[in-house]
Amino acid sequence: FVFSSAGIAPRPVDARVVEFMSRKGIDLSRHTSKTREQVPNWDHYQVVIALCEEAQKVFPAAPTKTICLTWSPPVPASTEGGPEMLQAAFTSAFNFLQDQIQVLVEAIRGEPQQQTTS
Repeated sequence: FVFSSAGIAPRPVDARVVEFMSRKGIDLSRHTSKTREQVPNWDHYQVVIALCEEAQKVFPAAPTKTICLTWSPPVPASTEGGPEMLQAAFTSAFNFLQDQIQVLVEAIRGEPQQQTTS
């Protein structure tokens, strides 16, 4: 798998995100935000995921072999409250994206979905 990331309006990565991801073992300290035009080989991507409907609207017309999805994770930046509330918001967004990516990768690989029981 090859993954890339781009934004509608690239801007510096929020220091709170860098710190949160560092605690997860992921170093974003040198990560820079890119525009969609800066993603090499865009025409070769087979799955494109927008994290909001606004992002979906700025994608160019996808080749017929491309699957376009929109996920709506929680948005920690809009969280009001103290550090505990912000930490919970980042954790919620991280868990949402981690779960979605895991399901997507399993589907691409053709792995059976785990059944959950109530």
